[in-house]
Amino acid sequence: MYDQKDSSYFHNVRKELLDLIPETNRGGRVLEIGAGSGSTLRYAKEHHYAKEIFGIELCALESQDMDAFDGFVIGDIESMESLPFEKGSFDVILCADVLEHLIDHKLTWNLFDEFLATQYYLVVGKSC
Repeated sequence: MYDQKDSSYFHNVRKELLDLIPETNRGGRVLEIGAGSGSTLRYAKEHHYAKEIFGIELCALESQDMDAFDGFVIGDIESMESLPFEKGSFDVILCADVLEHLIDHKLTWNLFDEFLATQYYLVVGKSC
């Protein structure tokens, strides 16, 4: 399915989602599920939405510059037995255009709960 997508699909900066993050949650640790090439995460760090950026992406892409991230995992989030991230450590989780592709939504919501800090913000977007 993703091999049929135009490469620009993986490079879009989702600024409209970043703008939804309240000022009180900016400047912390951000995890993006379905990070693509990481363009949104890099933008988030460059424009002070995040101090540290982490991503999870199903597909390995040539354009993913792993050195730009504080952590990045390639794989299917629904089949990962564990994630190499500290529990309760993310101030924001971005999840754009991902949930509609998942089979086990409860598993995903449990992951959100496990990795989000006490005062957190979850930004979910869906393509129309």
